[in-house]
Amino acid sequence: MNAEYTLLAALEADTATMALLSSVGGNKCIAVAMKDPATWPVDGTTLSIYNAVGVNNSVPWSPVELTVNCRAATEVAVKGLVAAVISAINREPIAGGGYWSCQTLFLIRPEDGADAYNMPIIITAIAGREID
Repeated sequence: MNAEYTLLAALEADTATMALLSSVGGNKCIAVAMKDPATWPVDGTTLSIYNAVGVNNSVPWSPVELTVNCRAATEVAVKGLVAAVISAINREPIAGGGYWSCQTLFLIRPEDGADAYNMPIIITAIAGREID
């Protein structure tokens, strides 16, 4: 189980979360990626999803922890994005069995004018079957 693309689809289906995201070339700034694409604006509101802890492949339906980096130009905007993501998926079912569980991490301040606020969320897929 990888779950990154299952989570991506769940967030893309949530109109409240998607409404907060910046767009580039008509595409919302949400992706499965450890590093934000270079085309995304530093002062934009963006989401990147990735697995930073690995997967226990001995049991394909074991829990998987994903990181979602919520980024925005202001502290208020990033906290609003975090709230929207949590509202969209925390304790919501995963098709085929299981559910999402969210844990908000600490706020990371911008290092300089070429950076944004980042508030990561650890989202665990507690699945009853193997998901993508």
